[in-house]
Amino acid sequence: NFDWNNTDLDNTTVRLVPNAQGGYTVTKMAGAAIVPPGVPPVPLGDDTISIEYTPFMFPYPGGVTNNLWLCSNGFIGFEPYSEADFLPTTGKMLSQGARLMPAWMDFNPGAIGSGKVHYEIDPTNTFVTITWNNVWQYGSLGFMPSRFQVVLRANGEIEIRYGLVYCEGAA
Repeated sequence: NFDWNNTDLDNTTVRLVPNAQGGYTVTKMAGAAIVPPGVPPVPLGDDTISIEYTPFMFPYPGGVTNNLWLCSNGFIGFEPYSEADFLPTTGKMLSQGARLMPAWMDFNPGAIGSGKVHYEIDPTNTFVTITWNNVWQYGSLGFMPSRFQVVLRANGEIEIRYGLVYCEGAA
């Protein structure tokens, strides 16, 4: 356990392991072992969603799925999504479908010069990796691109690997 309000996640990995209570045991590890993407990017633009498929049924609190709704705006849906929300609020988080939000903000991988979002299935078919690779925040000039990665494992474990996540206007 750690204080999320006073934690800088840059260059950190957060590991979520399913527990017997139907949630996760969360640990924080120093160092962000972001693996460079080895596949072409997903064709995501500004405020868009792409449906990707896992070679396994991924368990999450509330269900299982082999469909993932990747949003350019830093989240992954485990249930159908049609809105590529770019403005995070508590109300939206609680009222919309199950999703993982490693960095929910207004990213624009469609901007000229911006990084992209990559989706990769491991050759063993036991995990998938989603990488926001140097993606710009909407309206920024790309001086501080964000880089983070999510690994979803067939056993339900999740790793969120943070490089630098830049939020314009943040203190």
